Amino acid sequence: MLRYALTYVSETDGLQKHIMRYPQLFATKAIERKLNERVRKGIIWHTQGSGKTALAFYNVRFLTDYFQKQQIIPKFYFIVDRVDLLTQAQREFTSRGLIVHTINSREAFARDIKVTQAIHNHTGKPEITVVNIQKFKDDPDVVSAQDYDVTIQRVYFLDEVHRSYNPKGSFLANLDQSDRNAIKIGLTGTPLLGEDYNSRILFGDYTHKYYYNASIADGYTLRLIREEIATNYKIAL
Repeated sequence: MLRYALTYVSETDGLQKHIMRYPQLFATKAIERKLNERVRKGIIWHTQGSGKTALAFYNVRFLTDYFQKQQIIPKFYFIVDRVDLLTQAQREFTSRGLIVHTINSREAFARDIKVTQAIHNHTGKPEITVVNIQKFKDDPDVVSAQDYDVTIQRVYFLDEVHRSYNPKGSFLANLDQSDRNAIKIGLTGTPLLGEDYNSRILFGDYTHKYYYNASIADGYTLRLIREEIATNYKIAL
């Protein structure tokens, strides 16, 4: 807890001390168990607003030490499908002290895959690469390079995996081909249950779950209440 679960966050009103919430702690331990079992992909299903970006941040810390004990250097990616999510993720990671490297094009992503270093900064500070796939997720040649550095363990956090990762599209296939050994952790608050875009088929089984009702009980989420509008308002509408 002292080593991995405390962080200082730079907010508009100054520096705040944040502590890892219990679903984030249990999810991190679940990721560790899966990796010990040599399972390299899975889904973290945590309800909306439960801090999935913060979970990724805590795991940059934790997994860096986890792999370095095995003399492996990890390289972390946070993959989004919209520019606004890239901006939001960049802000959240930066406020927690991570160096953020951003990628917005297929060419930049292909170059980054070939780089034989885990970080781009020269300070030695922990780093994460945030990738926006909006402009190139359907490109048939997202990543074709095979000459990556095998001493680097790539860890992909894929945001909102219920939504934009079409199994019939090319992005997932190319991501998989770019590094067969990469670890893929899907993050979602609302897993898609349809047959064509089933998250579990794409990303494996659930690694950890934190449901909407648990978040309500914890006081982090307000209960939704459906209330019928009066007849005169219906008529006016």
